[in-house]
Amino acid sequence: MDIKQQEMNLDCNNSISENKDNAEGLNNTSVEKASKKKPQDFAKLAYYAKKERMQELAVITNGKKLCEYIYTITQNSPKKFRWSLVAKLQDCSFEYVRKLYYANELPPRARIVTLLEAQSLIKILDFNCQMSKSCGAITHKQFNHIAELIYDCRVTLRGWTKNASAASALKVEADTKNE
Repeated sequence: MDIKQQEMNLDCNNSISENKDNAEGLNNTSVEKASKKKPQDFAKLAYYAKKERMQELAVITNGKKLCEYIYTITQNSPKKFRWSLVAKLQDCSFEYVRKLYYANELPPRARIVTLLEAQSLIKILDFNCQMSKSCGAITHKQFNHIAELIYDCRVTLRGWTKNASAASALKVEADTKNE
């Protein structure tokens, strides 16, 4: 009996060690699979982020592109401008996008005021970019690209403002007819 019990214990121990090896092998393969899936997951995330942007208003998408570009190029700006011009560029671009999101949530009558504030922010941002270029905080090439992005933002923002004011005028006209 002792020999049989020892053989059974050996068989159990062998099967346990085989199971551990299999489990370790599974863990290794799952780690390998996870490491292989990471780029795919990032690609999926990028795809869904791009799809989400496509569903947003064009003016918001253009504002985000402008804000991202400003944050990207100002990382390499000289230290002497980081707390003055660079901070103003970043704050102004971020505030512009925030105003756009805020205006999107408002009813058409209240939206116009916020859109006008966004228009003034984009003008201030344009001035800050000109100032940054003349002082050397950004290069001429970066300034040209920012100018293109600002132009796109201005055009789409102007269209949204006209649309909102027309909708507001129609609402006022409908309200006066109902009275």
